[in-house]
Amino acid sequence: MTGRLGLQIRPATFDDVDGLVRISKSIPELPQWSSLMFRQIVEQVTPDVLRFMPVGEIAGETVAFGVLTLLPGIRPVQGEVENLAVSPEWRCRGFGKVILLRMLDEARSRAAASVHLEVRSRNVAALRLYHSMDFVSIGRRRDYYANPADDAVLLRVHLTGRQEASIASGMIED
Repeated sequence: MTGRLGLQIRPATFDDVDGLVRISKSIPELPQWSSLMFRQIVEQVTPDVLRFMPVGEIAGETVAFGVLTLLPGIRPVQGEVENLAVSPEWRCRGFGKVILLRMLDEARSRAAASVHLEVRSRNVAALRLYHSMDFVSIGRRRDYYANPADDAVLLRVHLTGRQEASIASGMIED
């Protein structure tokens, strides 16, 4: 699907790994996953965990990605957004929202009842995005993050009984 500024969303492949590492390194506050970790997510090496990693690209350049983990062996199915990142030079264009919507659609299609995440308490833009998507605060982990030190705000959105929020509703056409 193509949206604003030609952003295309698709599942990650092995060819995306270098771009994912590049984005991670450009955001010091982001967990610094190795290329091996990204490759394992693409390869789905953990049999009891399902991971979905959508990437956003423009003209062949990976500019955003997300990582959603689902635990299908637990009932009701639970999801966790492990990562959501947009290259600094491509921020404030709604790309993070589009990636998040795609992950929520995937979770819903896999019968997830809810999706959880944690975010730095000082990441005001991310908190604003998550709250706009009906995530609610369910707790706080003091001094969870380092470099710089920060608390983690725990958030959750319930997917059951919620109006479908398909990726199309999050697209902003030029």
